[in-house]
Amino acid sequence: MADTGTAAALAENFDFSDEQVRRDRPAVYAELRKGPPTWSDAYGGHWVVSRYEDLKAMLANPTVFCSGEGTTIPPTTRMIAITTTSSSALNPVCASFCRSVL
Repeated sequence: MADTGTAAALAENFDFSDEQVRRDRPAVYAELRKGPPTWSDAYGGHWVVSRYEDLKAMLANPTVFCSGEGTTIPPTTRMIAITTTSSSALNPVCASFCRSVL
């Protein structure tokens, strides 16, 4: 397990694919949950949301927390379309479960 200094440094500019993060995942995630969403420069930049209440607020406000054209991590060269015909929209059990989580 990482010491607090190492975990704090890894959480500061979080990169889920970093080998140290993978080895020290519990300590790094504990550091992330200590504060509000944090910015990471990895993969061109993205927000890291690790606490339930923050994630719930983000998902409940798509107009505020929209990336515009979409973001994939890591970036991809092909378009990933999410439409109303996605599998969750076609599967009422899945869609119902996803809504109940929030």
